[in-house]
Formats: sequence, C-alpha cells, structure tokens
Amino acid sequence: MKIRTDFVTNSSSSSFVCFGVQVKRLNIPETDDVYGYLEEKIRGTVLHFGGYEEDYYSLGLDINKAIKAFPDAHLSDVKTIAANEINKAFGTSFEKKDINYVEEGWYNG
Repeated sequence: MKIRTDFVTNSSSSSFVCFGVQVKRLNIPETDDVYGYLEEKIRGTVLHFGGYEEDYYSLGLDINKAIKAFPDAHLSDVKTIAANEINKAFGTSFEKKDINYVEEGWYNG
C-alpha cells in the first residue's frame, strides 16, 4: 500500500499543518521581509512555516522531516522536539506546554 506523506494542493487552495507556535511569539527583528528572514533561519532544520498573511504565520515541526531526523521518537515526543528545534533556531525558550497543533487552510480564488 502506498501512503502519501506530503500535501495535496491545487492552484486555488493551500493548507498548513504543524506542531508549533505563531511566528509573532518569536519576537523577530523588525524587517520588511519576514518570509525571507524565516526561510534563512530554518534552512537545514526540521522546521517549516506557513500561513495566509504575515500576521498569522505559524512555525513548527515539519512532520515529514522530523520522521526522518528522529526515527526512534514516539508521538508523545513531538511537542518536545518542536520546542527544542524552535529554540535552537531562534534562541527562544519554549517548552512542550507552549507548542500547539496548528492547522490552517485557505482559498486563493
């Protein structure tokens, strides 16, 4: 049986799922290019970000990358791993209790 592990989208809809935090909780430096800043900070990590507008971006664990990077981890470890990875990339001090399941979808029509 084949299991699809990535997103299915078309030109008029998008979706985003992660265990993470809202980007506005990161206290990132003032910049005109939040997208570029985030891309640079998470390059080479198991993190990803998304959202419809900058003010509502969320950042968290890319489950596909995490499965490969932490093959022996249990589902109960996901929030702790997400907190640790965000903290490494951004110098924050999030804990497991700070991490939420984030699911967003929007229509670009």
